[in-house]
Formats: sequence, structure tokens, C-alpha cells
Amino acid sequence: MSATIFEKNLAALRATSPAAAHAVLRAGDIPCGVDIYPARSGAFTARYADPDGRTTHMHSAFDPESEARKFAFSCAPAFGKWIVWLGPGLWHGVRAMRERMFHCPLCVVEPDTAFFKAVLETVPLHDILCAPGVRVITGAPDSIRAEFEAGPVRTDAAKNVIVFMQAAERMPAVFHECLSVIHAAVSAAPCSGDPLNAVRAQAFGPVRPKDFRIIVSANDRYADAVAQTFEPAGACVKTIFDFPGTEAMLAFEPRLLFVFSANLMRWPDTLTLMRGLRSKTGAPLLVWNMEDPMYFADPQQRALIMETARAADLYLTQSAQYLHVYEAEGVRAAYLPTGARPDMMGSPLPHDQQALDFSFFGFWTPWRRAFFDTLAALLPDMAFRLVEPGMAPEQYRDMIRRTRVNLTALTNCDVTARDHWAVSDRVWEIPYAGGFLLQDDRRHIHDHFPDNEIAVFTDARDCAEKIRFYAGNPHERSRIIEAARARIAREHLWAHRMESALEMLLERELLK
Repeated sequence: MSATIFEKNLAALRATSPAAAHAVLRAGDIPCGVDIYPARSGAFTARYADPDGRTTHMHSAFDPESEARKFAFSCAPAFGKWIVWLGPGLWHGVRAMRERMFHCPLCVVEPDTAFFKAVLETVPLHDILCAPGVRVITGAPDSIRAEFEAGPVRTDAAKNVIVFMQAAERMPAVFHECLSVIHAAVSAAPCSGDPLNAVRAQAFGPVRPKDFRIIVSANDRYADAVAQTFEPAGACVKTIFDFPGTEAMLAFEPRLLFVFSANLMRWPDTLTLMRGLRSKTGAPLLVWNMEDPMYFADPQQRALIMETARAADLYLTQSAQYLHVYEAEGVRAAYLPTGARPDMMGSPLPHDQQALDFSFFGFWTPWRRAFFDTLAALLPDMAFRLVEPGMAPEQYRDMIRRTRVNLTALTNCDVTARDHWAVSDRVWEIPYAGGFLLQDDRRHIHDHFPDNEIAVFTDARDCAEKIRFYAGNPHERSRIIEAARARIAREHLWAHRMESALEMLLERELLK
């Protein structure tokens, strides 16, 4: 036993969950048959033997930390206002899920207080035990029930509570009784299926997406984001390319038709197809233009966009600046910016692991070339990289994290002028990936972030000065990153945008 580890853990536990700390001090020895030992990777893992001598592993015997991260990435839901984890073992899964969904309050329930005491004696957990929003409950089911009654895990009438359970075979009767207590406390759905590593309950705003069928206009990253948002909650998302023909699309019986403006520019016949599906199925047609007013610069593209906007049951634009243009044409339009895709979640790297001073991600256009030629001349001693789209999400995320200052400047909407309000996807995705964002000053960034959570510049010279300042100030970068990440996780994920879109459809009585 390491007194230092235990004392640090206990002090952290006492600060946030005093009842759990008191229970630990009164607990007995580690239960018979439980073994905590180093895995092949060096991290601690655990196993236990039942009365018949059968051995079960709580975590991987090879690399429990890596396996926990994979699990968290694969099943972390799009929505969640509370996470309840029953049976944390050595907390590998809890820690990984906390990193993945750091914005959610976390309640960890360990029925076996003696085992929990052994974990606190062995595994350094003080950092997560004292983290904001983390609460620990330990003891018999009656104690757990009393703790939930004293401090209920309940937000918005128990909406969006996710419950996980791990390693229930160790104490099956106790675990399942505790699970019933938790479900009663959070008004979650009844437990069913395999109790190990399973998402138990999830609410999805005003629409229950189970059996909710969506057809999306293309098989690109936007379609992937729609799928990643809806499918964990039980919806079925398909693209027009998943079907052999129109009859198969009709047989699918979609409840929502989703069109992205960029897809129309590549496949103008998409509008005809979607209008036909709308007339035969009654499903509302939702169009989202993420590049306003880029297409206004070309008369042919503008005509197609306006025809599409008039045909839509609801037309969403990323720039409130142009709502009056659409409304004058009789379009049912609303402002909806883009958001952070689920697969962009990441955490910041230490300063000494960041090899580049600054980077820019985006298409190489003439107006950007002039800007970056000026920037390179002002910063001849700094390492930078210009990256055009095409990277896989994990490569894109890795490049963001390895760069001290990530730039966003001169978005596609600027083809007609230089005073537009709209911001690009990178405004949400760079901080969410764990990167520091330096953004050219625009109206809409101030609509969504307070000034102490963003860094903006006005021209190339101001940009160069701020790159040099922030690249050399890791503490200030970290402060802004964490504030922006927390706000994006609370308000600006794709999940939030999809929920807003559904609410707009419901308010207009367009969704059946």
C-alpha cells in the first residue's frame, strides 16, 4: 500500500464526496478473490475469481487505458447532461469517458466499498476525484438510494441521463439492485440486454429518434456527422447513394429529407429527386446552406440556390445577415450555424509536443494566397503549414493539436465581399479538437462566444503580432482553449444543431 496515493485520493474524495470518503475509512479489507495487478502496458488492471474458480477480467490484461479510450470513442452519445457509471473498477473507462464528455457532470457508483478502498490505495485517482462535476457514491443499495434522494441526478426533468454498468458479474444481485435504484432515481428506461459496457438510457429532445428514418443528399462528411449524431440514439440515416433507385427510397419511408447546399452544386438533379420524394412521402424537406452567400456571386448558382430555398419546408442559412434576402423571396428561412462534429473531439497537447507555430486549414484561393504571402513575410522565423481539405478526421485532429496557433481566415462566403458575418466549421472544430484558434474578426463569432473565450485579428499585421504572442504564451492559450471547448461542448455540437433543426420543424408543425 502506498500511503501517499491513498492520502491524496482520500483528500480529493473528501473534498467532493464526503459521505463516500467516510464510508471508505470504515471499509474492511479487499474482497476475497479480487486481484489488482499491472497489465502488460504497465497500467493497473484487475481480475476476480468466483467461488467456482472461474476468473473474469474487469479490464484488458494488455492495455486497459487504450481499450477504455476506444470504448469511450465508440459509444459516447451525442447528447448527455449527466453520466452515471455503476461499477467503475479501476476507473479506466470512467477516465476515458470523462475526457470524451468533459462537459457532463459524472456520478460514479461503486457498491463494493472495500474494493473501492483497495483501488484508492493502489491507483492515483485524485485528479479525477476532485474534478468539477464529479460525484462518488459507494455502499449498499439502500445507501445509494439515500444518496440519490439527498442529491438527485436530475436535469430538465431527467432528460439526457446516460447510465453505464461494468463488471456486474462480480456481485450480480447487488449490481442489478443498484441499477434499479439508479433507474428509478433518474427516470431512465428499464435495463435490458448485456449489462457490460452498455449505454442504458438516452433522451433526445422533443423527438424520440428510435425508428426515425432520414435520407441525406450525399455521402460526405456532413452526412457522416448527421449519422454520428442520430444513429447512437436509434435513428436510421442513409444517403441517396445507398439505394438502387427511387422505389427503394420510397420503401424506406423516410420521415425527414436532408439536403446540403454544397451537394446541389455538384449534383443539381438532387433537388428534383428530393422534391419528388417529398411529394410522395410527405416527409419535410430540410435544406442547410453552410456557405452563404458564396453562391450569390454566380448567377446560375444563385438561381439554383433560390429555387432550392423556395422548395424547402425549412431553409437554414449559416448567416443571419442574409435572412432578409430569403424572406423577400418568400422563403421559410432560419439562422443555424454549423457545429463541431462528434469525431473531432480531442484534448490539448503540452506545449513541448507542438512542432508547428501556426497552421491554416482550407482551400488555397487567390484571396488567401495574398494574405498568407504577407503573413510569411512578417513571420520568417516561425514554422507553419497550409493544409487543404482531404485529411481523415484523425489526421486533421492530430495536426490541430500539434499546432500552437490554428488560423481561420477569409472563408468561402467572402467571395462577394469582405464584411460578412458567417464563420466556418473550423471555429467549432479546432477548439473541440483541443487546438487554439485565432480567427479573423466577424459578427457571428461574437454572437456565440464572449470575448474572453476567443482570439481574433483584424488584418495580416495584427494576425502576425497575435500569432507571435499566443505561440509564446502556452498558459493563455490553455485558458482560452478550455473555455472555448467547454462552451462548444455545452452549446455548439452537431447534436445541438440537429436538435435545434428538429425543434424548428416541430414549431412549424412540419414533422409528423
